[in-house]
Amino acid sequence: MNLFSIHSDSSDVEALMNQVRTQLQERLRAECTDPNMSGIEAEFPMTDQATKDMEENRVLLNNAWNVDGWVFLPSRRPGLGRVITLLRRGLRFAVWRLASPLKEHWTSFNAHLVRHLNGVAEELQHQAAEVSRLTSQTQQLQRQVKSQIQALSDLKALLSDLQMLQRLERLEKKEYQECAFSPQSLAPRFLNYQSFEQRFRGSQDQVRAKQIHYVGFFKGCPKVLDIGCGRGEFIKLLREQEIPAYGVDMDRDMVAECKNSDLEVYQNSGADHLVALADNSLGGIFMSHVAEHLPSPHLFHLLQLCFLKLQPGAPIVLETPNIFCLSVSGHAFWSDPFHIRPVHPELLCFLLESVGFSDIKVEFSNPFPETERTSQRFHMEELSPQERINWEILKENFQRINDTLWGNRDFSVVARKPSTN
Repeated sequence: MNLFSIHSDSSDVEALMNQVRTQLQERLRAECTDPNMSGIEAEFPMTDQATKDMEENRVLLNNAWNVDGWVFLPSRRPGLGRVITLLRRGLRFAVWRLASPLKEHWTSFNAHLVRHLNGVAEELQHQAAEVSRLTSQTQQLQRQVKSQIQALSDLKALLSDLQMLQRLERLEKKEYQECAFSPQSLAPRFLNYQSFEQRFRGSQDQVRAKQIHYVGFFKGCPKVLDIGCGRGEFIKLLREQEIPAYGVDMDRDMVAECKNSDLEVYQNSGADHLVALADNSLGGIFMSHVAEHLPSPHLFHLLQLCFLKLQPGAPIVLETPNIFCLSVSGHAFWSDPFHIRPVHPELLCFLLESVGFSDIKVEFSNPFPETERTSQRFHMEELSPQERINWEILKENFQRINDTLWGNRDFSVVARKPSTN
């Protein structure tokens, strides 16, 4: 883009000056009406075309700032051309001498202006690069802020979950304190738990008769722990078979009775006692009518501890009331004020499997006596063949009713910690 286009074939100096003035005015008018040069309202950054125009103008200024040299004005008229040319040269020399100070001032002004504009252009380039860098940093900071906001949101959700867990833990502790208390803690106030055991569970001889078939699972075991040993019936059965055994119970009177019988029994909860033991230190664990006294989280934790403390290959036996027997789950179970809820055998098997036990099986025991079940006796000789067929069907249905209402009062889950081999 050229600032001026001077036709050198013109011989009229005044015409040349007018041409320069006209082009200068047109240039200034164009710049004043250029939408890209609208003062403080101009958009920033500049467009590519505006940047290109500015660079071209700057190159032009750098090339044309030095106003020096002579303009050759020959005449092509025949005859007088040589004289006219000489006159022009003389006139040019005179004008040049008169305009020399103005020329030097003009050249100095142009030099300063060009240097200034070059500095402005360089500064604009620097500022453009700085704006680009700051824009990139701003975008990066925006991404980081967005990431931090997301992290804060995730942290807030995690904090909410932790607060919920804390509330649940407080509720569990409250539930345990209100529901899973030990008999010993209430015995001085309104009951003697030994008398309660005697009436509702049976005498020691009756309990021994119910538990004697569990002894075979612990043959050859080096050390067996009875959790919730009560009056120590199962510890005595094991010792009679020369199987080392000891127990823990939370009831002070029960522990005192066991010690009077020269049994090794400690007053403590099963979980607290197991925590203090070394891993892989027990040869077997027996728990009779303990699971139904524990809130679910406490039962889960106790089974995990049992797995850790048992030696590889060691057995664990858990006996609890049979939920399938309605006379137990709907009636006798609730006679004990310290029961929380019945435990389903499939749930107990799943929990044992989850913590790592294997060879899990369920056994039902302690059936109701026949005198308490629905009678199936009938005089078969008085029945016709068809009636006998119907009676067999009815007898099968009676058996199902008996098993549901007056079946086995207890069930046990037997499992082993896997061997290392």
